[in-house]
Amino acid sequence: MNIFFIIEIVIVFFSIFLDCLALRSCYYFKYCHIHAKVLITCIIIDIMLSNISQIFYSYFITYTKLDHDYFCIELSHLLFLSGNTSSTFTCILLIIEQIFGTKYSKEYEKMNYIWILITINVISFIIVVVINLFYEKIFINVYLQFVTIIIAIILSLILCFYSIKKKNETINIRENNNTYLLSQKFVLNQIRRISFKIFPFILSVTFHSAINIIILTIANFSASSEHENNLFTIIVDTNILLKEITIPLILLLLFSPSYLKIFSCGKKLRNKDQIKAASVKANEERHIYFSQLQKQWK
Repeated sequence: MNIFFIIEIVIVFFSIFLDCLALRSCYYFKYCHIHAKVLITCIIIDIMLSNISQIFYSYFITYTKLDHDYFCIELSHLLFLSGNTSSTFTCILLIIEQIFGTKYSKEYEKMNYIWILITINVISFIIVVVINLFYEKIFINVYLQFVTIIIAIILSLILCFYSIKKKNETINIRENNNTYLLSQKFVLNQIRRISFKIFPFILSVTFHSAINIIILTIANFSASSEHENNLFTIIVDTNILLKEITIPLILLLLFSPSYLKIFSCGKKLRNKDQIKAASVKANEERHIYFSQLQKQWK
């Protein structure tokens, strides 16, 4: 049995497990509007679809025996590429939706257009599938994913600054309806929190996409030897496997349940040490105070 195939299957299954945990933690994440939850769920589902398709693709490409397996190879490879690219499109949709929520923050809390967002996500996935179906898959897909993720970075920076600006504007507002103003501030805090949480995910996808872009550009526009092409293939495959682990792990850490919050446990331990140090300092200061007081009354 192929050792690389076994390692790949183990990593992909572990990635799917992390995706399920991230999906669960996103569902129970409290400080998030339902629209953002739906779109983040769509991103995770796209990644899971890509991971599951990769398992079938790796199996069929390694153990192809019958002619009809070629159709399975093409289909699994198509879904594998489309799931990755669709997740970046959904990321752009999430950021645009959050910008819209920032602009209309007064009414945003009562808005509900979940099915419109799901429909847009499905349509974008179909468009990505069609693009990958009629063009050279690897080359077009990697460049398309890189362009979309660069757009996502630009939009996320706009969202960060725009939400901060909008929040600063609400500080100086004095309205008669205080509940109305509190609702607006709560929405802006939610959006700002989501924008900061999704940014590490975008940077991670950008890093892995940039590596694939460099490798594919060198391989396609230069006269490379067979040994160099094999080396490029190993680098791209390794990068894909690393991406399968890091991206769901980042999502899991961003929306992690309480039993996985390692940093929170460390923070609690540091707080306990700080409390002990403060208690010792208070006892010393109290001892000095009372000793000085006794000297004063002698």
